[in-house]
Amino acid sequence: MWNADNNTPEMLCLRMCCRYALGQMHASDCAPYLEQASDDEGFIALLHEHRLLVLVYQVLSSDFKNAVSERLLQKLKDKVTPIIHHQLVLMRTAQDVQQVFQQHGVSHVFLKGPVLNKILWGRKMMRYSRDLDVLVLPREIFKANAALRLLGFQSELSEKSLFFHQRFSAWTTKKDAAYWKKHVPYCLELHWKTHCTEFIFPALKNMETLPQLTDEEHALYLCLHAAKHGWLRMIWLVDIVALVQKKQLDVLRVRALAKTRNITPVVEELILLAEQWLGVRLCSSDMMIAMGERNARLQQRVVSAKKAAGNDFFHDVVARYFANAFCSRHGHQVCLWGQVFLGAIISKGLSYARDLNKTTL
Repeated sequence: MWNADNNTPEMLCLRMCCRYALGQMHASDCAPYLEQASDDEGFIALLHEHRLLVLVYQVLSSDFKNAVSERLLQKLKDKVTPIIHHQLVLMRTAQDVQQVFQQHGVSHVFLKGPVLNKILWGRKMMRYSRDLDVLVLPREIFKANAALRLLGFQSELSEKSLFFHQRFSAWTTKKDAAYWKKHVPYCLELHWKTHCTEFIFPALKNMETLPQLTDEEHALYLCLHAAKHGWLRMIWLVDIVALVQKKQLDVLRVRALAKTRNITPVVEELILLAEQWLGVRLCSSDMMIAMGERNARLQQRVVSAKKAAGNDFFHDVVARYFANAFCSRHGHQVCLWGQVFLGAIISKGLSYARDLNKTTL
């Protein structure tokens, strides 16, 4: 989200569409933004980067058809049609996974994906994802693996690795495994943690059944996911604001929950970015002033995360630390560093750990 093109006419038009979809702008106020955005290819590339092709197309084609060119609408339609088809396939796969998991007694929760679109927008397709994410209990990794194999999915990890993570999930930073199916252009990610360090369900390892996310936990999870990736896509911010509106959430309650998990800044960043980018005020003015210092640190952290994302090694290990260590006290940061090293040793071998040791941070 933070880049040199934040104030281009195309970015302003994108933000306008998001604000309109969230009920923060009247149609009469949108015309100037639509008139100034003249670079169709640049606009479409920007929408693709922020995963907003479907939302913006829905907004423009339904309420602003006469304000934009037919050429732009047709280009958007050509991009959106296969995306919607892909989402329908993901929804069907999610139904199949839910059915087979229920048959095998696997407690599970779907994360993001088509399920989130249904929560936020009902039957209207407004958001999309590339893959399907499902969370299971660490103790049920093997059961989930067997169930997914019945659907034709194959794990990227060996059974020995799955067994190891089932027994020692709390000691590694790895939180999921990708499953692929022949002739299918997407993967299913089987999660046994919501994050490399479990913040949403602190007692996940000892649970007998997996509870459904409360609305506050759901909002906190989405904040944590977006913060982990440096808030680089606008769709993540739109998702959380839409969830807050849909469920009429008190963001201060979400912040209080985050405080119990020692990740308060991820919610404070939501509050700052919602105000700055979408014009949505989620808390009082006094709290906004108190969080002013956080805003300066946020920009620097996102820049660091974006630099790290350019290298595979950093993306795998070091970026995970930079993107999340900010949200904890110093003592937990030390603990997290230990987990990063341990995960590197176990997952990639001693050579990987030596590379990490040589990296200048």
